[in-house]
Amino acid sequence: MKNILLFVLLVTMSASSFGQKIFFSDTTNLWNMYAVNASESMLVSYTYTNEYVGDTIIHGMSYKILNDYPTGYVREDTLLKKVYAIYTSDTASSEVLLYDYTLKLGDTFSTPYINCIVGSLDSLIISGLWYKTWHLLPYTPDSYGIDAYDVVEGIGSLYGPMSPFTELSFSETNVSLTCFTNNGVSPLLSKLVGNNFNNNCYTPPPKNVGVKEVNRNTQPAQLFPNPIDRSSKIVLPYKTSSASIIISNELGQTTINTTFRNTNEFTFGDKITAPGMYFYRVTDIESGQQFSGKFICR
Repeated sequence: MKNILLFVLLVTMSASSFGQKIFFSDTTNLWNMYAVNASESMLVSYTYTNEYVGDTIIHGMSYKILNDYPTGYVREDTLLKKVYAIYTSDTASSEVLLYDYTLKLGDTFSTPYINCIVGSLDSLIISGLWYKTWHLLPYTPDSYGIDAYDVVEGIGSLYGPMSPFTELSFSETNVSLTCFTNNGVSPLLSKLVGNNFNNNCYTPPPKNVGVKEVNRNTQPAQLFPNPIDRSSKIVLPYKTSSASIIISNELGQTTINTTFRNTNEFTFGDKITAPGMYFYRVTDIESGQQFSGKFICR
């Protein structure tokens, strides 16, 4: 009887541990990012958070909306151990493989911006459970100038959750994951992972090392006229050196995904023609500040 009770206890603990496994598509996930931008001889740092902000249906399948830059739609197949993604700017296209947790040493892996090979494999312990890690190396001329990157099972790339799907190398901005939170808990990693990642949360460089903190403006953006006509524009409360804008319809389909520079306004009325309700989000790339709202096209 004692042995039976011990066996039941072990099975129960195993089931409990499996239930605690971190999955990339868990809606409680938060990726805290730290970016350093060097432009015009000025070093600027800022932090921002990637998280899931809703669900949508594309091609008859359910996706989670991840507010990365650019925003993406994410679907995870936990049985196949694969994660798929679609750009919001290209929802008519087929999904692309974002992460493959079955990759072995020497396997190749391709995304729209990088072709790479698994250079090394490892594993680590997070909250008592083992997770695989992969170090992926670019291997084709098309990948010239793009950095190698590390992937942790359930967490994703250490350059950000969508970074294998987007370009990993930028001319002026370096981005890294500083802290990952799942269900309100930031688990520590058991060993070194990646080049600058010795546990799952670290403090960015102190402010007195020449890094300028960008002050956030609390004033809202304005959109007028609304309902829109050809002259409608979005006006920010200040001039930004670089900003991105995404406009989506009620179905979650992106109609505009672009950037604008050195101005505080973006005219878009002549680019929206189909009647309906639309939603916009403007992100100041330098500070990470976001402005959002909605409008009507008649």
